[in-house]
Amino acid sequence: MPYSLNTDQTPNALRITRLITHGKITDDEAVQLMKELAPGAAHHGLPMLIVNADNTEVTAAARRIFTTQVGNDASRPAAIVTTSVVMRVTVNFIGRVNGNHSTKLFATEAEAVAWLEQTCLKKDLGR
Repeated sequence: MPYSLNTDQTPNALRITRLITHGKITDDEAVQLMKELAPGAAHHGLPMLIVNADNTEVTAAARRIFTTQVGNDASRPAAIVTTSVVMRVTVNFIGRVNGNHSTKLFATEAEAVAWLEQTCLKKDLGR
């Protein structure tokens, strides 16, 4: 599986979903991931920290799934750590298609966690 998904906690006790990606994410993996984030699943509703390895690739079919199956939870904050230009373009594309304005890109995990804490603790999310 080209990703791992875990519940985690930030230094300021914010409960988050930590998604780490690597390698090629196909439509089958995208469907599985969306099931793990769906209503009733353990990761539903939590703010997300997504850390993309430099070798992460999202196939066209997987991008289609991510843009059409996000549902009403697209407004949950998601901090995405990536240095890959291709992943930055992909993330921006998916966000525009979904109308998701709660996703932000970061170069480091520390910056991403700080933004999640600031954003979510203000709104009392993830507790």
